[in-house]
Amino acid sequence: MKIGFIGDIILSDAASVDEKLVARLNENDFNVANLEAPFINSDMNPVRNAGLHQLTEKVDLLKQLNVKVVSLANNHMRDFGAAGLLHTIKHLDKNGIHCFGAGKNLTEALKPTELMVNNQCFRFYGAMQTFFLKHHFATEKLPGVAPWEPNYFKPSKRDAVNVLFLHWNQEFEDYPEPASKYFAEQATEYFHLVIGSHSHCIQGIQQHHESSVVYSLGNFILPHTDYCNTFLKPYPEKSYRGLVFNWDPNCEEADTVISTRIDPSGDSIRGIQESGIKDCAEVSELSEPLLWDYDRYHQFYKSVRHDKKRPVLSRSKLVNLVRLKLYIRLIVLFHKVELWFAYLLQMIGLRGLIRRFLSVFIKRYR
Repeated sequence: MKIGFIGDIILSDAASVDEKLVARLNENDFNVANLEAPFINSDMNPVRNAGLHQLTEKVDLLKQLNVKVVSLANNHMRDFGAAGLLHTIKHLDKNGIHCFGAGKNLTEALKPTELMVNNQCFRFYGAMQTFFLKHHFATEKLPGVAPWEPNYFKPSKRDAVNVLFLHWNQEFEDYPEPASKYFAEQATEYFHLVIGSHSHCIQGIQQHHESSVVYSLGNFILPHTDYCNTFLKPYPEKSYRGLVFNWDPNCEEADTVISTRIDPSGDSIRGIQESGIKDCAEVSELSEPLLWDYDRYHQFYKSVRHDKKRPVLSRSKLVNLVRLKLYIRLIVLFHKVELWFAYLLQMIGLRGLIRRFLSVFIKRYR
């Protein structure tokens, strides 16, 4: 048996997948993907700054790729509020595609999707790390995505094959946060496979408790174009390399990865090479530090991460809460001061001149 896992997807009518890759994915029993944005109606408006959404109503590409199940547990699923999320669930159901990781309330969001394949029961759970803002998450009264609270996710390994999708870690970082590694290792007591997303680049693969943890597959199709009120900017070069993880739940040695390359538009993807996990040099290099204990890995992560400003998450929920709240408050204060200063410069006619000067040193002013 083989189940394929592919990275972040936003569908568009222009999206295309190399014929050889399509044929290979159809050799799997079925495939699973992270649906990075909601389907919307023409009368829906974004409620947040991002406004990412599926650029088509069609799910034909998912069907061509033999995708039977998608995760909705990500930070763009509520870009169009509860209406966009609920419409997405209804639209997928209408088209025969299962989804998990979000729902009309917390109880529904936490429920797994179950599939019976070759007399085996597969359960798919999805959740998102709680360092994201509260408006993303389901409550007992409001629709949203499932929050990653380890106590919510402790299914038995005996009566089903359990798979957990987690939206976690930092964007464009090559390695998972130390806290993610710690909680992933705990989760392998209950899950046969943990699949990660959100970093938009490949991260390593770890074996623990006879289970696999794939920290990030990177992108699959993510068009760089206008989305209502925003433009999805081109990503770093490494974000145009991705993985397909082909998993055999009955034989770890049979697992393979397909290295993929994405067109600069984000609309087209092709498969490069399929190999065993240990034979893929890119994956092996990223996976080696994951063998270290928590303390050694923590020090390593702090030294190699690209974003040195954001606090590193720890194993303590209380410490994370304090650090992140302080960090977010400082960021908000900085933005308020920046806006006030920009308004003042506008009033005296110097804003354009200062902006051109800053663009020489700071990328976001270019």
